[in-house]
Amino acid sequence: MSTSLLSGHLTPAEPTSPSLSSYGISQCTSVARWMIENRLGLSKLVGCRLVSAQYGYLFSAKAHFPAKSQAIIDSACNATHQDGFRTEKITLSHDATTLCGVICYPAEQQSTPLSDLIIFNNMNGTTISNFFDKDRLASTSHGLPDGKPTETPGNIQRILGCPVLLYDYTGTGINKRAGLLRYAPAATGETVIKDAMAVLHTALNQPGIDNITLMGSSLGGGVATVALERYLSNLGEDEAIRTKKRLTLVNHDSYSTTSRVVIPQLPEFADTLGWLLGAHIDAATPMKQLVEDHKVNTIILSRENDHTIRKGSRMYEMFANAAAKESHLSWYHSKLPGHSGLSEDQAAFLKSKMCDS
Repeated sequence: MSTSLLSGHLTPAEPTSPSLSSYGISQCTSVARWMIENRLGLSKLVGCRLVSAQYGYLFSAKAHFPAKSQAIIDSACNATHQDGFRTEKITLSHDATTLCGVICYPAEQQSTPLSDLIIFNNMNGTTISNFFDKDRLASTSHGLPDGKPTETPGNIQRILGCPVLLYDYTGTGINKRAGLLRYAPAATGETVIKDAMAVLHTALNQPGIDNITLMGSSLGGGVATVALERYLSNLGEDEAIRTKKRLTLVNHDSYSTTSRVVIPQLPEFADTLGWLLGAHIDAATPMKQLVEDHKVNTIILSRENDHTIRKGSRMYEMFANAAAKESHLSWYHSKLPGHSGLSEDQAAFLKSKMCDS
């Protein structure tokens, strides 16, 4: 019987009692920092579009009300599979961020050691309950039984044969806030980065996990990229060297910056406007640092016929000619149309790079 890699959450440090003056100063500093980071609150409003899963259940037939998201995840965790596949809830924590997620363990007969782990960062407009929804399984699972993840996270799990960790961003899915706060916008370009850092931190600091594939599709590709570079940059030099040897980044159908996705014809104007609105996620600069400075093993997957991430805003455009120079960087540009789903040729390339080499 296999054992769980992730159990519970990291134990927080014991709180201290600040003096009244230091408490007042810290509160004022916190408010000022919030106002700057959130552009006086504007980034919260823009974040409703950037992370549309916050309210997607109000406008999309495939999205779920928070209660339904929780019910679907509970059902997946309670499902019993004869082959030993199982899904368990986990808590993910780092600094001031605490999230709920699930980890899906593959069938016991899988030969890949359970010391390997996949972390999947969601695309926009999606919550992890979408990957387990019985109403969608009939058209998307190709015969997979209930309670197993479908679509991109399910496909990459079948390719690599190891556990996959799934989570919802703050303010979405099973991480939607309770009470009246559930109606207030929560997620921004900054909060999703902190979410991804919390997930990565928890996984890296759990005994038994040696190697991590950090993957993100669409929005999640940029989130994974920025979070990884920021996390490594916050470590000491020796610890960063040890950590990056354990990691592989898979950037899938993603962007250079979120702003250029909206206005790819005017990249500099788009980036400036996006920054002013607090909706700017620059994934290109961190990707360049990961490849050129940190030398992280990196795979970039993209499509020629991607109508969501249009030409002028795609991540692969920065590195299309760099693969021959950087042995730890590889990319594949599919001719098949679509977005955020792992196409057959992308899946075959990923398998060749990670399993057959």
